Amino acid sequence: MKRFFKTAICLLLCLGLCFSCGCTLKEEVPPDREATINTGTVITAPQIATDESVSALSGSQAQLTDEEKDFIWSYYFLDETEQFLYRTMLNMVRNLTVGWIDMGYLGNNASVNVARAYRALSNDFPEYYWMPVSYYINLHDGKTSVAFKRNDAEDGYGFTKKQIEDNAEEFYDNINRIIEKTRNAESDFEKEVIIHDTLCKAVTYDSDFDLDVKDSIYTAYGALVNGHAVCEGYARAFKLLCRYAGIKCILVTGDSRGVGHMWNMVELDSQWYHVDVTWDDLRKEALHTYFNLTELSIRADHDIDITYAKADSTLISQGNSFNFYLPKAESYEYNYYVKNELVIKDDPITPTVSEIINAYNKGLRKAEFLFDSQESQVDFRNNYETYVVEIQKKCVEQMGDVYFKLSTLSFPSNTCIIYFEEYKKEEFSLWSYLLNKFKDLK
Repeated sequence: MKRFFKTAICLLLCLGLCFSCGCTLKEEVPPDREATINTGTVITAPQIATDESVSALSGSQAQLTDEEKDFIWSYYFLDETEQFLYRTMLNMVRNLTVGWIDMGYLGNNASVNVARAYRALSNDFPEYYWMPVSYYINLHDGKTSVAFKRNDAEDGYGFTKKQIEDNAEEFYDNINRIIEKTRNAESDFEKEVIIHDTLCKAVTYDSDFDLDVKDSIYTAYGALVNGHAVCEGYARAFKLLCRYAGIKCILVTGDSRGVGHMWNMVELDSQWYHVDVTWDDLRKEALHTYFNLTELSIRADHDIDITYAKADSTLISQGNSFNFYLPKAESYEYNYYVKNELVIKDDPITPTVSEIINAYNKGLRKAEFLFDSQESQVDFRNNYETYVVEIQKKCVEQMGDVYFKLSTLSFPSNTCIIYFEEYKKEEFSLWSYLLNKFKDLK
């Protein structure tokens, strides 16, 4: 992810004191973002066999609870056969089933049916972080058998049963600690902000980190327990936390800036929004550039994978990425900046001053804004030396003994982030300023 900045320094002479605005626009470069290569963007193609010696057992179907029925999404876009496969494979995942399970006579589209059911299951249940990244499928005499782990010697599931049991307490304790922060929130929007910001601060984007288990960075476990994940881990953890907070949330796959990517959509008051926690995490600092965007806005630098209805059977059966139905996202009501009235329109001063003071009082050292148009952003860029003098002057007037240095100004996407620092009064004496200028001249 690249961001572009300009550099300048401005000075403010006010109230007999000289305040260094120091608005140096330096580049804030996030960690490298690499392609998701596992269960999000590309699910490994199944291994298909026609072994006559395969002995498959009859499998049981999992029962979906009422709570699960409210928050699963992809399941409802499967046909009856695929829903049967989904429930049977869900039972296999829950029990870490070893061996072949007989799925019966599925017809000519067996590989496609299994592939769609498998991806739907992977999308809907991020809490089963041990779900394999692929599966085996056996076709013989018109019957289909599926296995996640054919025998005890294979790895199959990403975690062993003992590891899952040992991890359970820590995994759900971490979930509960985050959900507890949302208890007093007055709206789902506020809950979403808490979940989003907590993940940004708690998780490090890391494409190389893994502890005892391969590929944990692609899972909710990697994000919530290890604190290391790639985009898929962020998105799955976000979806899981939203579910426990009572917010409907789904996964979205595609590309962003040339790499495979996964993010989310959430539903608030019957309107859907795109949210990308990964791109909002700048070295454990929560930004909100990608918090509740419309489809038009997210498409500025995200390409969305086709939906399953448009994907051909070969693409699906080979494990290539596709989305199930994605709802329209056209509302700006719960965009982070719109909701918090952080939009710069004709007046670039008043909302900026108000938010800097508000952020300072919360213990923060940055303030974020959205430009309502390209024209307002260009105006702010071109005239920021003048604007920032007035912004700092008003901050000093309203905050009394608190003195600000607006240190960095950056422009990710169509937003503005102002970083600021607090300085002691004596550091801004006119004498010190003139003395330093005299030294510079020498």
